[in-house]
Amino acid sequence: MSVEASIVTALASVAGGRVFPAAAPEEEPNPLVVYRRTHYMPVMTLAGYANQAYSEFIFECWGAKSDVTTAKQSALDTAASVVSALEAAAGLTNKFRLALSDEESFDPNTLEQMEPVKYGFWHT
Repeated sequence: MSVEASIVTALASVAGGRVFPAAAPEEEPNPLVVYRRTHYMPVMTLAGYANQAYSEFIFECWGAKSDVTTAKQSALDTAASVVSALEAAAGLTNKFRLALSDEESFDPNTLEQMEPVKYGFWHT
């Protein structure tokens, strides 16, 4: 199974199943998760591709304001669900959480309703 398929399987129950690659449909309500691969590096040897690669993904966890919580708190809760699901995923054994770099900074207005989570994965 590909790393993308393993991520989709792991996050199937997060945000009511509203998990999308690259972008969410405009009409889709929050909370939701949008993920994208930001880095891919195949392992190469003198003989060629070693059937292993390293990928980094950012998961944008969007929250929804309600009567009992702010959009930011909802985003933080969604991010915690993403982390829990990825950590518990049997198909994603070689993973680790990463800090966001300065190049991956988000607009402060966006961060009022979204919490980013970044992970690195070794995969075949």
